[in-house]
Amino acid sequence: MELELYKENIFSSFPSAKVQMEVLTEGDAIVPDTKPDILNILDVCCRCILEKKDVQKGRVVFTGSADFQILYRPEGEDTVKALTAKLPFNHINDIQGITPETETFACCKVVHTECNLFNSRKVSLKAVISIDFTAYTTENIAVVTDISAPDVQMKREKIGSTYIAASGTEEFSVSDTLIVPSGQSEIGELLRCCPEIIDKDIKIVAGKAVLKGAVKVFQLYAGEDGTLQSMEHELPFTEIIDVPGLTEDMVCRIYLCLGAVSCHDDINMDGERRVISFGADIKANVLAFADVNLSVVEDAFIPGKTVGIASTNTKKSEIIDERSEALTLKDTAVLPSSMPPMEQVCLVNSEAMPAEINMDKGRITVNGMVLVHVLYFTAPGFGPIASFTHELPYSQSYECPSEDISPEYSAEVTHTDYNFLNPAQLDLRCILNSSLTLRMDNGEYKVINSASSEEAPPPERASIVIYFVQSGDTLWSIAKRYNTTLESILAANDINEDDIINVGMRLLIPR
Repeated sequence: MELELYKENIFSSFPSAKVQMEVLTEGDAIVPDTKPDILNILDVCCRCILEKKDVQKGRVVFTGSADFQILYRPEGEDTVKALTAKLPFNHINDIQGITPETETFACCKVVHTECNLFNSRKVSLKAVISIDFTAYTTENIAVVTDISAPDVQMKREKIGSTYIAASGTEEFSVSDTLIVPSGQSEIGELLRCCPEIIDKDIKIVAGKAVLKGAVKVFQLYAGEDGTLQSMEHELPFTEIIDVPGLTEDMVCRIYLCLGAVSCHDDINMDGERRVISFGADIKANVLAFADVNLSVVEDAFIPGKTVGIASTNTKKSEIIDERSEALTLKDTAVLPSSMPPMEQVCLVNSEAMPAEINMDKGRITVNGMVLVHVLYFTAPGFGPIASFTHELPYSQSYECPSEDISPEYSAEVTHTDYNFLNPAQLDLRCILNSSLTLRMDNGEYKVINSASSEEAPPPERASIVIYFVQSGDTLWSIAKRYNTTLESILAANDINEDDIINVGMRLLIPR
């Protein structure tokens, strides 16, 4: 006879693929005919743009570019000129199990660049781009919450599940006209434009994510009088992203990526080159998680009957903890002896590199590195501009509640400042915001699909059995072994269901 099962559907989402890959792109940059020959390279910066992520069945295709901005000293001139280059990349990665309907996220950063002077008109470029890719699989699981049958004895388990409850994507632009501050010369030639997203924050209202932040823009230019000038602007933005199903109690993550950037100087109403038209594309991905906790039936039997249960094992996936930390990194950056002395710092950029995560003896240790790139004006007689990079290592340690934990870690530099000590030293201070997610997804739980029962002959045994508790026993498993009820064992031994039974403890088992 089939037993009547009461079922409830729950969702469970887990990272079915987490891949970190490195992509190499290389090529040459040719000096345009309108620009002078190169004497030597002064500084190189590069940012990557992930233009397209094409998810197919069993693989994903990444398309993007590495955008180089090169500052060089021309032959026969004590000035600075700029050269730009865009190197495309296309990378295919086979990832089993993904389909176009899979929820996926990807971000990229440049982790290494090389720039070599081939000749006075040609530069050889190389960039290594790290792409972090995560694919989430969501399962709809029908679990049994109760069984309707006389005298049925049920073993229950409390299960938790985390699932993607809502997601949304939005592309928007930030643009403005930037004014050269009074006291600085007119623009002769724009040399560099470096944007970055800062101060991001997200507020959740029903069905919408209100995203706030700013784009900080650094510009370096040569004035009409030939002097180098720099300036910074901040462009605040507020964007409302529609995320159907989003509620305030969900854990929300936001992924922001800078896309294409346009930056060119223009003439103001007085006919002076004192304005810059700036625009940047931003892509925002919002991912919201919700939790469900249920008491489900894992096993069952009926005294005096034979019960047949058909079940399957389902992967556990539950976020059990999320930890955020703001880490202050301080160090003194010493200028390499081969570099010209500093007169004035014009730009300090910091980037958190991919971190190494280790689990051992109940602890999670994260070892990472922040690269601080310093662009500065040199002292008189040493050339107009130079740069160097300083490494800031860091380490974080966390308690790990279980060996069955899968840690997910991310970090970004949200603020960098400096104190000029002398022409060869800077005091650096970086704020690193890190996030650690602890996910329990290495175990399984049993899901009952169907259950039936039929009459069984009574067991041949004494009316009272003395049983000595063995390792791994529970009161429920002992009751099932002797085909009796849990209540009978509790009453015969004057104990409660919550009492702890120890190995070797004597129990009376009634028929």
